[in-house]
Amino acid sequence: MSILRNILLVIVAPKMGWEEVNRSSFPTQDLLSKAFYPLLAVLAITEFTPMIFDSTRSLSISLMLAITSFASYFITLYLTSYLLDGFYPELNPTHSINSRHNDFIIYSIIYLVLLKIIDNLLPTHFAPLYFLVAYVIFIIYCGTEFVGIEQTDKNKVSKFVLLTSVLIIFTPVLIQILLKGIFIHIN
Repeated sequence: MSILRNILLVIVAPKMGWEEVNRSSFPTQDLLSKAFYPLLAVLAITEFTPMIFDSTRSLSISLMLAITSFASYFITLYLTSYLLDGFYPELNPTHSINSRHNDFIIYSIIYLVLLKIIDNLLPTHFAPLYFLVAYVIFIIYCGTEFVGIEQTDKNKVSKFVLLTSVLIIFTPVLIQILLKGIFIHIN
């Protein structure tokens, strides 16, 4: 199976998607190089498309947003991986980048990157798109078994889903705010 098929399955039918990811077991480096990094590049490029619809949007602002968007999701991947390693060391005992929990984080972030790409391509902000961000919580919940969280311990599942959701949803937002503040301060 292809990585693209796995991404679509995780988004459309998360339970079945995580089972397929488990069966196909692509190396994390392939997932990064063939899906995650190219999608971040597409995201950065789509930050320039609002210039078509908005005459007040300058090239420098679009470039700043391209850099902040790329960096925010890139940093989110590694920061979330590091923090989940700290909170749940049993999920990645070797602390290897090639672990199931890193694949789990990558697939979850890819969903948010795709939403941001769609948002950039639309001429105006489409409010329902922002509500779809909450769907990542369901994707994360369905992936708890894939990552190795015991389904019998509902308290642990709840804490894991809450922590992972907060990290994956809010980390890119906070990083973008921080980076935009730095860029604005420089200008």
